[in-house]
Amino acid sequence: INAEYMGHFLSVYFFSLVCVIRPHLILCNGPGTCVPVVMACKLLTRAKVMYAESFACVGHLSMSGRLLYHVADILTVQWPQLLRQYPNAWLAEWVGVEGLCAAPPKPKQPYALVTVGSTSFRALIEQVDTQNFLNAIRALGFSSLKVQHGGSVCRYLETVTEGFDVQCFAYHPQLPQLIAEAGLVISHAGAGTILDALLNCTKIVVVPNQALMSNHQQQLADALAASGHVHTLAVEGMAERLAGVDLAALRPFPSTPSLLYADLFQNLLR
Repeated sequence: INAEYMGHFLSVYFFSLVCVIRPHLILCNGPGTCVPVVMACKLLTRAKVMYAESFACVGHLSMSGRLLYHVADILTVQWPQLLRQYPNAWLAEWVGVEGLCAAPPKPKQPYALVTVGSTSFRALIEQVDTQNFLNAIRALGFSSLKVQHGGSVCRYLETVTEGFDVQCFAYHPQLPQLIAEAGLVISHAGAGTILDALLNCTKIVVVPNQALMSNHQQQLADALAASGHVHTLAVEGMAERLAGVDLAALRPFPSTPSLLYADLFQNLLR
C-alpha cells in the first residue's frame, strides 16, 4: 500500500478513535500520524501530551517533533546538542557504567552480518557483493558471512563455496537474534539496527544511506562514531577500507534508558 495513502487512512482512523475514547493523556514518539491525533486531543479533550523524539534525531527534530514542540506538554530528546535549538525540551540520554554492557552479552559467533533492514540499499549490497569485501571479512578473522539484502540481489556471493560459508536472504524472522550473536554487523545507519547491536555489545560498522530524506542516518552515524561506539564508512569504496577498521577500539554503549521518562510521566499524571 502506498505509504502516503496509508498515512491518510491511519490519521482518519486514529482521529475517529479520539472522538470515541477521548483520552486525557497521549504518549507518542514520532510517526507522522501522531500529529493529527495530538491536535485532535488538544482541541477535543485538552489532553496532556508527552512526545519522545527519536534516537535518530541528532542535529534537528523530526517533522513531527517540530510541529509538536510548542504543542506537547513535555518533549524529550536524546542528544544534548538539540537543547541549544529547543531549550524547552527535556534531555533523556542513555545512561550506564562507562565501558561496560548493561547485561552480559550473548556469546558471539564467528560470522559477520550485513543488514539493510526493511529498506533497499543497493549501493551497499553492490559493495558487499565483491571479492574485495569477502577478502576484508576474512582479514578481520571471520569464517562465515550472512547478508540480509532486502530488495537487492547478491549475485557473486551466492556462488562462493571456497571454504567460506555465505548465506544470502532478503529478510529473516530472527534478525535481532542474528545481530545479537554476530561477531560483526555491517549495516545501514537505521536507529533500530544500531541499537540492537549496541545493546548487545555487538561490534558494528555503519554505512549511512545518503539517499534517504533528512539525512538522519549520517548525523546518527557521525555522533556515535565521535563517541567511539561505532565505526562509520562511506559506501563508496567501503569494501576496500573495511579491512583497516580497528574493531577492538570500539567502546560499549551506555545501554540503560533514562529514568527521566518515568519521572516526567508521573508528573503528567498529577
